[in-house]
Amino acid sequence: MSLFKSNLLSEGSVALSKAPHYNSFESIDHLEERLWKRSRIENYGKYVISKFACLVGFDASDLTSTKKLLRDAGIRRIAVFSDIPQLYEVIDRPKYLTNEDELLSHIFVNLDSFDCLDTGVDILLDLRKICKSVRIVLTSSHVSGDDFGGERNSICDATLSFPLGATSLRMAIQD
Repeated sequence: MSLFKSNLLSEGSVALSKAPHYNSFESIDHLEERLWKRSRIENYGKYVISKFACLVGFDASDLTSTKKLLRDAGIRRIAVFSDIPQLYEVIDRPKYLTNEDELLSHIFVNLDSFDCLDTGVDILLDLRKICKSVRIVLTSSHVSGDDFGGERNSICDATLSFPLGATSLRMAIQD
């Protein structure tokens, strides 16, 4: 029994029984449940931040399957960019980094889209400095397997090999 119900029943039961229109309390459990349900609905938007992911450098064949896997994993909004400079234009808009309704939460970068690995690493170092709170996930067909360790923390949070699997993608998305 909740504190609300116990206080109401112990203090007000005598007064309520004397009042003609309160002679029977219909289900206080039902009323309490309605109140909690209403509170959860009203506060849902205040505490839930939708996940917004950016995909950078994916070709059409990988893009379709990756978007489906991300949606299945709970990413609500996905933006696609051909390269990092195009992504920088969006990041410069403060709306995407501060708007609580659509907080940029993940950036997936296809490492195979860079002409040179050194250039890709340099750009990712800069990206990490700009997007400190965003989870960066690298994808490549040239890595031997998925990596969730900390040795690449300066450029990414996880590395996934193509083809992407649902389990490894979910692990990479988790904070």
